[in-house]
Amino acid sequence: AIAGGCGLATICDFCFSVPEAQFGYTEVKIGFIPALVSVFLVRKIGEARAKEMLLTGKLVSAEEAKAIGMIQYLSAKDKINQEVYDFASRIAKETSQNSIAMTKKLLTEAWALDYANAMDVAASYNAHARETTDCQKGITAFLNKESIVW
Repeated sequence: AIAGGCGLATICDFCFSVPEAQFGYTEVKIGFIPALVSVFLVRKIGEARAKEMLLTGKLVSAEEAKAIGMIQYLSAKDKINQEVYDFASRIAKETSQNSIAMTKKLLTEAWALDYANAMDVAASYNAHARETTDCQKGITAFLNKESIVW
């Protein structure tokens, strides 16, 4: 996953890789810059690690990419498709689509705020989430010890 491919991996919420893969932003080697994805990369792995990758064009192994937080899962080549499918199926079955969307929006919005304002935004999201049908359905199922079908 080099240059644009690495950018796609970077913007994913969850990223699986085979152990043989390498990741890197080689744009600086051809006089270009990884402008848009750099914003995501800094948030994902921190400024120092992002600078090392973005300014050197160095490639990192899948194991190193996992260690620094670029990817979350390593899977053998012959098992990766099934592991990704199983992971996605669990999320689809066990979580509220609405809650995931709200959480992603909250994380994006709160990221750039100072602590006090981030807490205000989080409190607002919390109050809004309590009013959703998904939350009411989930709490009812929890109290009745029932399974939820999302």
